[in-house]
Amino acid sequence: MTAGEIAVNLAEKDIIPVGNSRATWLEIKNDTDDQIQIQVSGVSNGDWDGDSRPDHKFQDSVIQRHSSKKERQELNSKNDSAWSTMTVFCDGKEQFAMRVNQWWVGGGLPEDTDYTNGYHVRASVPEPNELVLSITKK
Repeated sequence: MTAGEIAVNLAEKDIIPVGNSRATWLEIKNDTDDQIQIQVSGVSNGDWDGDSRPDHKFQDSVIQRHSSKKERQELNSKNDSAWSTMTVFCDGKEQFAMRVNQWWVGGGLPEDTDYTNGYHVRASVPEPNELVLSITKK
């Protein structure tokens, strides 16, 4: 087993290896009746460790209606924030943009938020190191 495989095994068991990174997960749930597309901006290289980051894993992602996408997000453990801006599109039109801090996995979640065009986002941490953003539309 390689060092990378060992790190993944440990992370999947919620054991965080000592070092410069922290394995977390981000899941975006599309609980609307429409397909959405995600564009990511406003990411700082120093907040992340490696390729597992929102601008690499969620950029131009299409999430079908009533489905989700979940990807590993490798945080730089020396920082206390890891912000990105996620802009949601439907039918090629921008619907709303939200600021996301992957460090919300450790607490300090925002309240449920209403956005333009009738969208609503709820952030939750159902499992250790897992941030879920549930998008609904009124």
